[in-house]
Amino acid sequence: MTVLEVKSFAQIEEARIEFGDLTVLVGPQATGKSLLLQWLKVALDAGEIVFALKEAGHDVRTAGNLLDLTFGEGMSAAWTSGKTSVRLNGRAVTPGSWTRGGEKRQEGSVFFIPAHRALLLAEGWPAPFLKLNADVPVVADIRGYGMMAAIELHPDAAPGRRGHEFQKRLFDNGLHLKTTGDAAIVAPPLVATDSHIDEIAAILRRTLRQI
Repeated sequence: MTVLEVKSFAQIEEARIEFGDLTVLVGPQATGKSLLLQWLKVALDAGEIVFALKEAGHDVRTAGNLLDLTFGEGMSAAWTSGKTSVRLNGRAVTPGSWTRGGEKRQEGSVFFIPAHRALLLAEGWPAPFLKLNADVPVVADIRGYGMMAAIELHPDAAPGRRGHEFQKRLFDNGLHLKTTGDAAIVAPPLVATDSHIDEIAAILRRTLRQI
């Protein structure tokens, strides 16, 4: 049996959950149900989370940044040193220990779909995609809405040549996108988690720098 204990974090004063084969959390909105599940993900898969954030170009050297990136901007203030505690099966889970993970890719053991997808979006866009045309000169334009986007590249010697090379290199790097001419279509599934989006953005950025 997996036991998660959380004390004094955001609106959670004290909670103890014993996870069985099927566990259902029931309660009013904004009482911390999603936060508990996020802490379960962190406690079990911190290495996977930190590695994905690093690959996406985020600064994960401080505990505050990790808390904000994982739980939402400003949530680092919800952790009060000396008062807040999180334990999984009796083992303490702290932001300080969390920052030391992520040196190599790790497979996650929990598939978690955040309840509030809006935390992932900035101005209607998945936040990691917004940075692509700012730090990768080969990108001519990024357009779209919500979870869908088109990445247009500056053409090479012939129209479509760079887009074709982009698609091949993406596939070799572990991501398959449809390209039309020198534009690539990004359409993640609606059940994609924050770490999935970060991984997609990291592969896009790495590949764009190769062409």
